Amino acid sequence: MKTFEFAVDLTQLKLTDADREVFVKDNQRTVFENVLNQALQMRSPNGINAKEGRILSRICSKLDKAEDGKLELEESEFDLVSDAFLNEKAQFQPAQYRLISQYHLAIEKAKG
Repeated sequence: MKTFEFAVDLTQLKLTDADREVFVKDNQRTVFENVLNQALQMRSPNGINAKEGRILSRICSKLDKAEDGKLELEESEFDLVSDAFLNEKAQFQPAQYRLISQYHLAIEKAKG
């Protein structure tokens, strides 16, 4: 099991009031899920396979229950998150990279 911290330090992000409202209104669980889905879609534009779908479902279930900004991920779950964000096919808008870099740091921290 690896502890992955999906909650980011909002002070490290240069957010407009509208963007900050998204984090407050939609909460960081939803923001992380949306960005993870975007990364997976970029990596696998025709969709993910059934095994990865089951893994993603487990991650989403854990996200729904997460209260402290952290997820306890099994190795396969962590591998999917890592590959989604670190894969060369994952493309993000330049304005997203302050957020993405925090997810990269969380991945490195979880690796130990």
